[in-house]
Amino acid sequence: MTAEKITYKILYDEIQKLRSEFSDRFDKLDCNYITHKEFDPVRNVVYGAVSLILVTALGALIKLIFIDS
Repeated sequence: MTAEKITYKILYDEIQKLRSEFSDRFDKLDCNYITHKEFDPVRNVVYGAVSLILVTALGALIKLIFIDS
């Protein structure tokens, strides 16, 4: 065999190993994701809580600056 054929054989074997490793990982990941429908309620609750905290902090700051002066 020529050096070129040996190199191609080694590359081919390495690519096959990578394919099998990635297919195993993708199979594991296949069941570990959520859809947008499932995530939307969580996102809305978190955004609502953060908005409430920011509005409260902004209100306290405005009260501190304008009303208590």
